[in-house]
Amino acid sequence: MLINPSWSSLHRLTHVHFEPPGAFTDHSPAAVRLDHYAQGRRNFKFFNMWATHDQFLQVISSCWSSPIHGTPMYILCRKLKLLKGPLKELNRFHFSHISERVSRLESQLEQLQTAFQHDKDNQLLFEQDKLLRSKLSSLKFAEKQFFSQKIKCKFLKDSDRGSKFFHAPSEHP
Repeated sequence: MLINPSWSSLHRLTHVHFEPPGAFTDHSPAAVRLDHYAQGRRNFKFFNMWATHDQFLQVISSCWSSPIHGTPMYILCRKLKLLKGPLKELNRFHFSHISERVSRLESQLEQLQTAFQHDKDNQLLFEQDKLLRSKLSSLKFAEKQFFSQKIKCKFLKDSDRGSKFFHAPSEHP
């Protein structure tokens, strides 16, 4: 069966059943069935930015210290499965929509600094400014790690395909 790009963009599962060829030919009749594509679960991906969080090691050690019996490979797989949920939770609470979080924090810091300009002797505003700067710095670092990892994945994926992206001549000498 041959398909073109517009066929593959239909987002349907395609099943082809080939009947046995006849006695005097090498061609087989084919029955094509189209089903709606049902999105399954996405693969779990580890993000390097999680390792920068102060609760990361605690999450790892609590899952890793749980008693599991079986072969070493079974124990490893089971512990990795146990770890998946808490890591997703860590991501959801501290890193999900990271660019939006950075924007919100930048906006809060800007408002705080405006208020601080009008009341420079306010120690509370000074402490809040220091805290927000620290949070923003660590969140921006995590955002940078996130996008660096995504770019590397995209580059490896595109270069592995031998695509136009990978083989295009460089614009720089």
